[in-house]
Amino acid sequence: MSKENYVPEKFDDSHFKVLIQVGRCASCNRLMIQFGRQERESLDNHMFPFYYKANLPAQLARANIQFRGNSKINDAFICEICDAEGKASFTCALCGQIRKSNEQQESFGDPPEILCKNCYATVPAKEWNEKVEKLRAAHRYDFE
Repeated sequence: MSKENYVPEKFDDSHFKVLIQVGRCASCNRLMIQFGRQERESLDNHMFPFYYKANLPAQLARANIQFRGNSKINDAFICEICDAEGKASFTCALCGQIRKSNEQQESFGDPPEILCKNCYATVPAKEWNEKVEKLRAAHRYDFE
């Protein structure tokens, strides 16, 4: 049966089995669900069971499927695990230094402009806030 003709299967009176799209992490090649943390929170609260053994993270863990991270390698996303391990890099929009993906403090837009943890810790608050506001203004329509 093709995925275009797939009909969700009834599991019980209140649950169905559906298809989800996965891809591969550009770093480790693990299976990875194609949405990140913000989308995940929305799905956790609306589509998947609340019971912790049946919620989305629990189901994906049993299938050895990772969540997509926020970083890319050669324009392809990496999983949250590789993201946390710093396997991708970015250029900080404030200091201009190349940093590992696990040094990301904030990200704005698509394609993202990223600010690093080092700048967050060392740059004066006024300068940081001015840069954040400038990036928010520059990217406010990126996702519309």
